[in-house]
Amino acid sequence: MYRRRILGELENQTEAQEPSFYLTPYLICKNRGRNLCPNWIRLPLYPLPGFPQISGQANNPEDWPGNEWSATFACSSCGHMYAYTRRDVHWDPVSKTGRGKFHSGCTCFSIELQCARRDCKVPATVHIEKSGATEAEVEKLLLNGFFVGDLSCGHSVLPPPKGRYRIQRVMFLS
Repeated sequence: MYRRRILGELENQTEAQEPSFYLTPYLICKNRGRNLCPNWIRLPLYPLPGFPQISGQANNPEDWPGNEWSATFACSSCGHMYAYTRRDVHWDPVSKTGRGKFHSGCTCFSIELQCARRDCKVPATVHIEKSGATEAEVEKLLLNGFFVGDLSCGHSVLPPPKGRYRIQRVMFLS
């Protein structure tokens, strides 16, 4: 009910009015083992595949992401990796920080790597949201075996050899 009220308020604003809040997407870590992880994984507003760029106009979050969207995310708290789909995306209202500022408040990275097994080498992409982190800090997590889970090929993620991966920031808004 709360979400419908917020969506209604966004739809009722005229183009001249600027909304005082926006909805930001997030995932909830799927690690439900003995040590339940309560971490929210905030998603960038763009350019993650399947997410349209925010132009400053109210968009209907129920249309995001597309039905076919899927991405692997690693939790920055527990290190567990899981594939997430549209059904896993939740929305949270966030107050705007200023005129024209739409920002989800996250720092998201994309890690492109190959399966580290000698007989496999299947390419994979893993995303991680870690507020305030740098590429070097994410690289340290990757090389020190912080991530736990399976890649799309079905093999467990292993620290890749130097030079067999690429880390880049997915979103940067000033």
